[in-house]
Amino acid sequence: LIDSGQLGNVVHVEIHLSIDLNTPEVREALSLPWRYNLPGGILHDNITHPLYMALRWLGDPKRVTVTPKSLGVLPRSVTDHMVIMLEGKYCTANIVLSGAIKPERYNVQMFCERGSICLNFDTSTVIVKKTSSLPNFLRRASANFQQSYQLSTIGIGNLIKFLRGRLV
Repeated sequence: LIDSGQLGNVVHVEIHLSIDLNTPEVREALSLPWRYNLPGGILHDNITHPLYMALRWLGDPKRVTVTPKSLGVLPRSVTDHMVIMLEGKYCTANIVLSGAIKPERYNVQMFCERGSICLNFDTSTVIVKKTSSLPNFLRRASANFQQSYQLSTIGIGNLIKFLRGRLV
């Protein structure tokens, strides 16, 4: 849809990936596994997927800002929440990797010149919002119905795929 140009150029990408860090290797370890000591902590292992998705639209980043935080999910002040801001020539992106955000989620929002797309990997849904020529009060009044129609259609399709063994 984006490659077709229907929504115009990508202006901004938001990617959220939450990770369950309450694993036996952390709970039962006498010392933290080596990968927790990487520069981005355990989140370093999980950055590749959100990063390649953002870079697909961003291109070569002109500026990168990384904010690692320890919000107390992991012991010993290990990084468990990270925000990465990327600036490209025509587009920006934010990536949030977190062990603190519950329930876990994995979604990508792409904001374009004439609309936006929200991909939810947990629910296997894609919601498309296009710029409308309706007056603002009508657009706001009908937006929930448009979204619910898309979610219902996708939900029924996903159920059929699941029953046929095509969606796990």
